[in-house]
Amino acid sequence: MSEIGKAISAAVAYVSKVGVECEALASLIKQELGEPCRQEPLHSRHEPGVWSSSYKTDATGWVFSAAAWTLPLTAKDKPECAMHLAFQMSFLCDNAAGGFSPEPLLHINLWDGPTDVRSECYMGFEMFGLSPRTIVRLNDGCARLFRWGAEEGAAEQWTYTLPLAAINNLDDIRSLICKPISVLLANVDEGEAVLDEMQSAIRWSVTDGMGGFYRVVG
Repeated sequence: MSEIGKAISAAVAYVSKVGVECEALASLIKQELGEPCRQEPLHSRHEPGVWSSSYKTDATGWVFSAAAWTLPLTAKDKPECAMHLAFQMSFLCDNAAGGFSPEPLLHINLWDGPTDVRSECYMGFEMFGLSPRTIVRLNDGCARLFRWGAEEGAAEQWTYTLPLAAINNLDDIRSLICKPISVLLANVDEGEAVLDEMQSAIRWSVTDGMGGFYRVVG
């Protein structure tokens, strides 16, 4: 067998193993995210729905480039209003659309619609409609939380990001995902302060000459 053939077999086997580990990680995250929803103050405010998922392949169709899982959260005092808590694994991020990240990213979102990597509703660039506060922090190169303006009475939409490789065990899921989400769902300003002290949370900055595109800086 040629060395090239061995390398191809090893590469395909490795990608397959990564897929198994990512699915196992997604299952753990979904399981753990149920806990904050069962506790106060979130339990009295939100009714969680059923998880959904979406997957996207690269241009060749051979490899998954992104995957996302979404949980609807219906406000108990406004049953007609639902927000969507989601996490998105982005594997190919070393371009403008991905934020020029050299490694895969894990985005955690609260949006008014489900995250669907097969459509236009997913975390990526270009991006508009950000809050003035977020724009200022992006210009300063210190934004750890993307925030969008919300209509009066509506929940504020947000996204923060971690290196996917930073999540290795249950303690990481609880400290880097569940804890910040619990605070953000209760108070976005306080949640942003938590992220500012969390070194694992990705910092974002503007991309010179490319309006609506932002890049990883740390």
